[in-house]
Amino acid sequence: MGSHPTAGRASEKRGFLFLLGFACALLAAGTGYSIGVAQGVRSAWQEGLDTPLARVGYRMTVGKPKGLDGFPSLEDDLVSVQAVLGHPKGTMVRLAMALQDLDGNAGPALTKATNMCKQLAWPRCDAVALRRMKRALEK
Repeated sequence: MGSHPTAGRASEKRGFLFLLGFACALLAAGTGYSIGVAQGVRSAWQEGLDTPLARVGYRMTVGKPKGLDGFPSLEDDLVSVQAVLGHPKGTMVRLAMALQDLDGNAGPALTKATNMCKQLAWPRCDAVALRRMKRALEK
C-alpha cells in the first residue's frame, strides 16, 4: 500500500506555505526596522538588532548594515537562530537566506539550497521548485 499521490503534494504545499509565512514574518521585522532607520532613529543596536533573529530579518530585507563594527556574521546569527528554533524552522530560515543568492540553474548557491531543502524532506527540491520559492519570497 503506497501513500496517496496527493498526500505528497499536500505535505509540499504545507511546508512551502510555512516557509513563506515564516519568511514574511522575517521580512516584516526587517521592514519595520528599515522604516525606523529611514526616519532617523538611534543606532541599529538600540533599535532592536540585538537578537540574531532580528539581524537575520534585517539582512533579508536591507542587507548587512555598513559601519557597524562588531556586527555578528550572518553565519553566527544563523547558527544561533537554528539553535533556538530547532529543526525544521531553523533550516527554513537558512533556506530562505540561501534562496536570496540563487541566480541560475547551477553553482554553489543552488547546491546549498538543494541540500537544505532535502534536509526538510520536501518532495521537490529541484532548481525549478527552488526558483519558485525564491520568487514567492520576493513578493
